[in-house]
Amino acid sequence: MNLTSILPGGLGALPAPRLPGLLSCLLAWAKLDPARWRGLGLAGLRRGSRHGEYWTLRLAGRRGVLGLLFEGEEEADGRLAGAFSVHAFPHPDDPAAEALPLAALALTQAPDYWGLVRDFPARPDTGSLFETARLGLTLDPGGRWLELALDGLSRQRVLARDGVPLPRGGFLVPPGGRESDRPGFGPALPLLRFLAGLLAQALGQAPSRRLLAAHPAAAQEFDAAGRWREVPDPAISRIVLRLGFGPAGELPPPGPGQAPALCGARLHLPRPERSGEAAARPELLILTGFLGAGKTTLLRRLLEDQVSRYRLVGVIQNEIGEVGLDGTLVQGECVLEEMDEGCVCCSLAGRLRAGILAVMERLAPDLVVLETSGLANPLNVLDELPEVADLVRPGPVVAVADAAHFAAAAAESRVALDQVRAADVVVLAKADLVDEVRAHALEARIRDLNPLARVVRSREGWIPWGEVLGQAVRRPARVLRLGDLRGGSPPRATHAAEGFGVRVERLHGPLTEAELAEKLRAAGPLARRKGIVDLAGWDGPVLVQGVRDRVELSDLPGPDPGERFLVFIGRE
Repeated sequence: MNLTSILPGGLGALPAPRLPGLLSCLLAWAKLDPARWRGLGLAGLRRGSRHGEYWTLRLAGRRGVLGLLFEGEEEADGRLAGAFSVHAFPHPDDPAAEALPLAALALTQAPDYWGLVRDFPARPDTGSLFETARLGLTLDPGGRWLELALDGLSRQRVLARDGVPLPRGGFLVPPGGRESDRPGFGPALPLLRFLAGLLAQALGQAPSRRLLAAHPAAAQEFDAAGRWREVPDPAISRIVLRLGFGPAGELPPPGPGQAPALCGARLHLPRPERSGEAAARPELLILTGFLGAGKTTLLRRLLEDQVSRYRLVGVIQNEIGEVGLDGTLVQGECVLEEMDEGCVCCSLAGRLRAGILAVMERLAPDLVVLETSGLANPLNVLDELPEVADLVRPGPVVAVADAAHFAAAAAESRVALDQVRAADVVVLAKADLVDEVRAHALEARIRDLNPLARVVRSREGWIPWGEVLGQAVRRPARVLRLGDLRGGSPPRATHAAEGFGVRVERLHGPLTEAELAEKLRAAGPLARRKGIVDLAGWDGPVLVQGVRDRVELSDLPGPDPGERFLVFIGRE
């Protein structure tokens, strides 16, 4: 390893303390090449020195700002070690702000909030209220090795033992309630990825060692007298991730409980060029399934799985109507590109490529997921994969089959059958709604339709993704019938040819449950109903999800898009 690409004169030429200068030189090196700067995902950077050594950064695809404050360094035992605090400042409109401590939430609503962020160390409360993790930078002064470490709690949970009272009675936070409950390690992880990717490019080498440890941690509790104590909480852990550059044998020894991070800690590197190796390109997973089968639930579980492995995911969601709902249900865990007002599988015309490029402009994903509309025929997408082979490598086609309604869907739509025929993996969802005899019969029918596919049952949306992703995909040979040779191939099934259509009803006020039920009944027999409504007696927006004669109402997860609507999909 050689630091001269960053510091031509070496560490000895820098004034003490030396590590802030090293970091500044590294960031300056990145700015020399605009392509490198954009490829690493940095959208903005500002250095401050009025109140110490600190930086504020914006990463592409993220509305908030990250802050990095130098806390000090020491040299001992032949190594130079520095500490930096990491601060996450959300956009005031971001739902994540609601999880902040009350004092921090109040600051996000201040007119000069972004001014406070720009020079956050000027006010001690600004920095401490938004601190999310600690970043360590340790190196050999001779430049033989270097290590980055991120240390933070999985959640920063604060309980109000006696509650937080309101001035005129009642409680803002009830006794024993959560005054704040925000993620700690997760918001700082993109900064570690950015810095590690920058180092990998500057040093010309990837990390030689990646270590990960998780230790039990606790929540914090305060009472009305201002006394604080730790409260055991099995849901909270302290996570330490260490990335080492240089000869592995010379790096500092692992700490207690630290083990190789074999599946995680991917770096935020620029996307590969057209000439890049196929193995370096992100995997493309196609997620299909008929209306209401449970694709979005499965996708949300996939995102949780990938986030736990520190992998970056880009999602392209295609809905057939003019109003998209599913994107609202997965925001926050991925970079999302929505394609509404038209089925991408019926009118590709370069839209798939454009969607992949849009995702890759915002981050360097490990995985790209195309979630098709419930009426899309994935066979059309498979025909287009050669057009995006320079951007992604083929991953599995995963089809979701609704155990309770697949038979009805297959009886009225060839698209539902083609979705199963195209799949490498068929996920049997909602099997708990049918008896075992019916579930076995459906599995047998799926195997008859597609003998090569693996059939798995999901449990609350979970399947073993580690056994599905990263596997070699071999598409079955195309078989031409004699009729195909005489008269050409029969046209693929499409929702338009089968008479399916979409109607959107926009709502401008709250409904009672009786009024909602009447609207759903008046729409007639449909394959799918969904939407977001304001419902009397409910706090906040209500998610409506209906498949044929079954309709479920639940609180809307994730951010509120502001629109209120109902979408009806069925035969016209």
